Order: sequence, then structure tokens, then C-alpha cells
Amino acid sequence: MKASLLYLIFIFQLFTNLNSYSLETILTMHVRDRYPEIVIENNKITGPLIDIINEAAENIGIKIEFIEAPFTRTLIDLENGKVDLCPRFSKTPEREEFAYFLGPISRVNKIVYFIVPKGQEKIIKSYDDLKKYPVAIKRGTHYFEKFNKDNSIHKLEYKDDENMSLMFMNKRFKVIAIRDYLSLIRYFEKNNFKDYTKAIYRHEEIDEIFYGMSRKSPHLDKKEVLNKVLNKVLNKMRIEGRIKKIYEKYGIKD
Repeated sequence: MKASLLYLIFIFQLFTNLNSYSLETILTMHVRDRYPEIVIENNKITGPLIDIINEAAENIGIKIEFIEAPFTRTLIDLENGKVDLCPRFSKTPEREEFAYFLGPISRVNKIVYFIVPKGQEKIIKSYDDLKKYPVAIKRGTHYFEKFNKDNSIHKLEYKDDENMSLMFMNKRFKVIAIRDYLSLIRYFEKNNFKDYTKAIYRHEEIDEIFYGMSRKSPHLDKKEVLNKVLNKVLNKMRIEGRIKKIYEKYGIKD
């Protein structure tokens, strides 16, 4: 009972401090095509990660401005306070130095696949097989700890899935490491490309989905109220099942 009362007092104080914010408060959020969670098509930005943050912002009387940008730029701008938010932001000790983590909004079984030419799925049967070939990766992406820190693997960095897919189709390399499998396949399908398959080896782990917020956001005061309130609202939406319903609207099981 005492804990519940303290929680209510804390929430009341946070929302009281938000009186200085209004619909004139606009947070910027970098986005990129992360099908099916974020889809950018015909100058429209849609998807569950857009609806969730919009609803959370509306609940506290602020707005979100979406800006399309590559992930590498997002990391730099988050660190410098030039952008406020980043969706689907994996938590790492390095990123905690410059970003707050709002959520988690969900927990998912993350699978990192390794895409190879059709009929060659056996060339990557184990983790150590990755050391035999150049592996294309998306710059700035956190795949899994061991892989990201392994300097014995020759990694070829590309700015996004579209670039990686084009290079793979042109036979520039044989192996792609991919977290967003459906996003990559979407580019293959657009080009009617079918000469690919998943390698036997894959990496699986439980992943928590967060929004990242810059510690240098100009909208944070000394008490860092706004990030705390946004975090409380997002957690409330998750606990009450609202986030699950938004995912289901898009045919996604969170």
C-alpha cells in the first residue's frame, strides 16, 4: 500500500513538472525503413513504432517530428543532442553514455540470420565459419556482443539494407549478417531476386525493444523530467496491453 502511494505521488510530481511543456514542444525522431515496424513509402511514414511514440507523446501533450536519416547519422546526432529520439534502440553500455532508454516496450526473440547464395547454406554451419568469408553488415547495428567485438571476422560495412542487397545481387560478397530479415527480403523481392537462402548457422537471443533519447536533448531540464514521463507512459501502455494491440493492428506479434 505504501509503495503504491509513493508511486502515485511520484507520477503526480512528474506530470506537475510537465506544465512547462505544451503542444509547442516538438521532439525530433530519426527514422529509417525497418519493415514491418517502420515503413517509409510514397513520402509516408507508418508502422507500430510510429503509432506507439505518437500515442505516448499525445498522452503528455507534446508532438513528434519524424526525420528520415541513416542510422550512423542518428548515433552521432543522439550523442550531440541534435536529435531527441531513436526507435528500436538496442541497449549497450557504450550507448548508455549518451542516451536514455525508454521502455522496454516489448521483448522479442531476436534472430540474426546469415544470408548466402542459394544452395550454399552449408558454407556457414558454425560461428567460426564466419571467419572464412567477408561478411556484409549494416554500419552501427548491434547484432550480438560476440560478433560485434570479434575483429577476426572481416566485416564489410554498408549504410543500409538496400545497399547491402544490391551488392549481394551483384555478387560482391557471399555472406550478409542481418537482423531485419523481412526488410532485406523486401528489397530482394522488389528486384525479383531469388538466388539467396539462410545459412545453417544463426544466432538467437532475447532482445528488449527501447526508444533511445539523447541525454543532451534541449528539451530536458536539470531534473530530466520529460524522459521519465515518456518512459512511464510507454511502460503503462505496455502493461495495459496497448502496445500489443498496436502491433497486432499491423499483423505483428510483439
